[in-house]
Amino acid sequence: DSGSLEKYKLNFLVIGHATIEQGGIVNIENKGFGGKSRGPGRAISIAEINGKATPIGSAYAGMGGHYLNKPYGSILHPFSLGSAGYDTDDAFGGGAIKLFASGDIVINGTINAKGTASAYDPGTGGSIWISGASVSGKGKLSVRSESSGADYKWKSSAGRIAVYQTENIGWDDF
Repeated sequence: DSGSLEKYKLNFLVIGHATIEQGGIVNIENKGFGGKSRGPGRAISIAEINGKATPIGSAYAGMGGHYLNKPYGSILHPFSLGSAGYDTDDAFGGGAIKLFASGDIVINGTINAKGTASAYDPGTGGSIWISGASVSGKGKLSVRSESSGADYKWKSSAGRIAVYQTENIGWDDF
């Protein structure tokens, strides 16, 4: 079942410095669990609880739209894919990236691990895990879930981001 496998993870190990220039993008939006209700935080419908077919949102870093959806993955070392939404085969979660560099990391572009917007339940955000000697830049990291188009606006959870510096230099330039 290809919708249940964690196939789309980017794992970069850079010897030296790594830079994402302004205008550059690492795009793993919609590269998480795909299809209807796939992934550890999969959306469930209220139909599974009380007989009504109403979608309730997927979980990853948070519970999503209902207390039955439990958060998953590591807070300190996030490298899990986002879970799919409930309603369609194209409500994918966000992908996962791990970027480690022995030198400095400069992010002036974008790392995008958002989930897919959908008519009812969007997919959750994915994960971004960064570690370098120093981390700086004015770029954007995104693991959010897009909103649904439904009137009741069920929400899915955002994903996780962890950023580490191996040298003690502060965070003023990030």
